[in-house]
Parts: sequence; structure tokens; C-alpha cells
Amino acid sequence: FARHPLGKLVLLAVIALFAWHGAERIYLTLKDMHLGSRLTLAWLSYGLGGAVTVATTATLLAIGF
Repeated sequence: FARHPLGKLVLLAVIALFAWHGAERIYLTLKDMHLGSRLTLAWLSYGLGGAVTVATTATLLAIGF
């Protein structure tokens, strides 16, 4: 499934959507707890979502066709 280009696209979409949803939930939770400035919390949480998306993309590209 992960060797087919369409399968890779589906896997990337599913993993990225879960990562960004998780980043949003983490950001909102930390913001509600007043654990830092909004900018710092946004960089931390959305940066994590972006890092997961980039790592997933790199891993899927490393899997041969």
C-alpha cells in the first residue's frame, strides 16, 4: 500500500491531518492553562505538527516505488 503513489498520498493526508489536529488541541490546552505567550505556544505546537508532517513526507518518499 505504501509503495503505490496514491497510497503514499492517502497515508500522508491521514497522518498530517491527525498531526495538525493534535497540534491545535495542544495549543488550545496550553493557552487555556496560561503556560506561555500565545506566540511561543503557537510556535511550539504548530512547529511540532509541521515537523511530523515533514518527517512523514520524507519517510514516504524514502520508501521505494
